[in-house]
Amino acid sequence: MKLLKQRDNGGFFPVSYAFTDTIIGVLSGDAVKLYLYIKRCFAEGNEYYPSDASAVLRISGEACGSALEELELAGVAVVDGENIILTADSALRDAYAKRKEDLLTDKMRDTSYGREFKEVVTNINNEFFAGRMNARWYDFIRKCAGEYGFEPETIYILFASCKGIRTKGAASNFYNYVAKVAENWYADKVVTPEDVAEREKRTGAVREYIGFVTKKLNFSRPFTEQETSVISSWLDKGITTDMLAVYLDNTNRVRAFTVAAIDRETAKWEANGFRTADEVKQYYEDLRAAEKAKKEAGTGSGGRGKNAASADTQKHYGGERKYDEDFFAWLENRDSGAAQDGSNDSPDKQN
Repeated sequence: MKLLKQRDNGGFFPVSYAFTDTIIGVLSGDAVKLYLYIKRCFAEGNEYYPSDASAVLRISGEACGSALEELELAGVAVVDGENIILTADSALRDAYAKRKEDLLTDKMRDTSYGREFKEVVTNINNEFFAGRMNARWYDFIRKCAGEYGFEPETIYILFASCKGIRTKGAASNFYNYVAKVAENWYADKVVTPEDVAEREKRTGAVREYIGFVTKKLNFSRPFTEQETSVISSWLDKGITTDMLAVYLDNTNRVRAFTVAAIDRETAKWEANGFRTADEVKQYYEDLRAAEKAKKEAGTGSGGRGKNAASADTQKHYGGERKYDEDFFAWLENRDSGAAQDGSNDSPDKQN
């Protein structure tokens, strides 16, 4: 890229008060280093090569690109094709003032929201960036307020909840992490501090729920993302751990202990409207009783066929319990002897 500025033959490159008083405080260390490197190139009349900058500044080429983008966002530089134009030093203060003013929309100005937003931005800058938050973060906060609709306190909670990740990697990793969390909150319609608290409560409940299933299944591998989603859906449907225990504690069904098979089984509970462990327990007791009754009735019960057996089953349960079609399909298969692939097992063993 060619630097478009008159060569400075004075043997030095001045840095204005405007830069040190305003801009330098909102730039990252990489952006400041790159700015000074570019100023040096101006002084020597050299062209700017990202590879040379990377070697001299001892940062990656990707970091150089991010730093240059940051200089643009702060109004310090303009990249025009292969050319880099530095903003005149006298205009830096105006560029910075405009950047800060643009953080608030017309809706925010002179309102309680605007005042609260400004206060939160100041607190975030001081607490998480030691007063040196760069332009990229200002733009991100503006996105949280404008595009995502987060309340000011929600934005602060976002940074507070991600604070621990800052010490585990580079600044770019911290930015990517916070941005991803914000994106997830937006997808989950998290806007207020109360929404955050409710989301955290559910996250904890899901973690305990999945931990219960993991212990019961004794899997040697972690659940896949799809399996985790399926298990979480059981919680959403009101399937309690006590209900699951009725099924999972029965060692006779151990071969059915896969997430997909358990999901099919819980679908039957949902179809029958079961809400307690006692209802699930009674369901399987009724299945065993029906199997026993069928064996005792046999096939030569004086012309009383499968329909009569089904009627007896309903009568046996007081005519009040209603089970899904799988239950009666199983009785029919047992009567006809048509299933030879293991489907002669009761429904609670098939799945």
